[in-house]
Amino acid sequence: VLSYTKDLGKWGKHTMAGVYEYTNTQLDVEVLREQVISPNAPNLTSPINNANRILRRTYVDLAGPSKNIVMAPYNQQALGTFTETVSGKSYTTALIPFNANTQLNSFDGKTMIGMLQSSFWKDRIHTIIGASRDNRNDYLSTQVVQPLAGFTTGIPSPVRSQTPNQTVANSVSFSGVLQVVDWLGLTYSQAANSGLPSFSGRVNTPGPLVTDFTRPPIPRGKSNDIGIKLDLFQKRLFLTAQYFRTSAEKDFNFGNINSSINPIWDALALAGKVPSGTSTSATGKTFDSDSDGFELELTANPTEHWRMFLNYSNSEVTQSNLGNEDFAYIAFWRPTWAANQALPLATGAGTIATQLAALDNATFTTYTLADGKPPLGQIKHKLNFVSNYEFSNGFLKGITIGGGVRYTSQPINGYSASGTPGNVVSVVSYGSDQIFIDLNAAYRRKLQIMGKPIMWSLQTNINNALNNDAFIRINTARDGVLTAYRFNPPLEWIITTKFSF
Repeated sequence: VLSYTKDLGKWGKHTMAGVYEYTNTQLDVEVLREQVISPNAPNLTSPINNANRILRRTYVDLAGPSKNIVMAPYNQQALGTFTETVSGKSYTTALIPFNANTQLNSFDGKTMIGMLQSSFWKDRIHTIIGASRDNRNDYLSTQVVQPLAGFTTGIPSPVRSQTPNQTVANSVSFSGVLQVVDWLGLTYSQAANSGLPSFSGRVNTPGPLVTDFTRPPIPRGKSNDIGIKLDLFQKRLFLTAQYFRTSAEKDFNFGNINSSINPIWDALALAGKVPSGTSTSATGKTFDSDSDGFELELTANPTEHWRMFLNYSNSEVTQSNLGNEDFAYIAFWRPTWAANQALPLATGAGTIATQLAALDNATFTTYTLADGKPPLGQIKHKLNFVSNYEFSNGFLKGITIGGGVRYTSQPINGYSASGTPGNVVSVVSYGSDQIFIDLNAAYRRKLQIMGKPIMWSLQTNINNALNNDAFIRINTARDGVLTAYRFNPPLEWIITTKFSF
């Protein structure tokens, strides 16, 4: 970290600063289970075949203490050669990797940040210009099969890549404050940035089954805001108001519709159409978003010992282009799925045709209905007001009393649709407004204990004093069925005492 300050007189005072950071991470993940590895194994196609898997049973004494009713630690089992009691055969076992989650990865990154802070016109104008750059190299592992005597294929083993996946993210920002007069200030800021993608996330991509997912793309965003600051009535009232607008492209969020896709792959694997274990391994989806709104913050001191604080926000976020990767993935594989639509599902309930209908319903409910609309859980209006008064003389000296109000408007908890194909009408469902009243009281005084001055305080807080423990709907499915809910925390009474010395 370096900084340099220079006063150029009438050309302003400037501070330049820079940060450079290098990070390196080595990641070794082993996902193991006990398998038979001797050449007389039940299945000689592969040592990781389920027929070669060892399952151990733990016996417990139900009359003994409950703390002993636990599974025996898998990594403390005696491995090696054992004799199977029914057939009398002797097998050799070992803990070996059995899926693609055993990895040997490394990451290194470089971060560079530069900033120029300036003040002009006798400190009535302040500006900050900043820029940053992130370089990330990911050396991701692949798997090779180590031969094992007696088996057609061997044991999967990770190999670290020597060729990195390179990612670069940049950002540039500007902000300024103009002190028009002593009691009036104006603010403006603007930023454009690209961020590093989620390194643990994966999105669906059309292509061969062995590469049916990829890392999320680089997200990009823009923002700007303009505000006003007022300092009135001899610094008894301070008001900040700000309007903002932001946008983002290719943002990533965990959660997708794989639970509706993978039953189709399971059915194809059961029929021998694709290798066993075929599935989509994506963990999330991308989306674009736009938001705008304004915030108001007020701090007031009507008297020397009376303070009030108010914060209010009005904002709206809309999301669009939800799950484009999933739509492309489904379109790519639909001809294959449709050609085998008569095959039964592995669960025995339905066919690939019925699962395709369920998949279309899932994409419609999860993506189509919500596209271009505010996300679930969004609350447009939020208000928080707190007031406290401290008695400074008389028999109430040292006592502070106060309270507050918290308000949130109706949250969005679901989308539904009506009409006919080609003429679908989307309906948004909302929850209910919520109001909470909080109360507090405190007492402070100085004590002398063993000749030492000590400040003692006793405080009580009553949160949700009116006990608004309402049932809150969080998510309502397309058919109106409630799928997620919560209860407001009930009345809470907290008493704290503190000694300062």
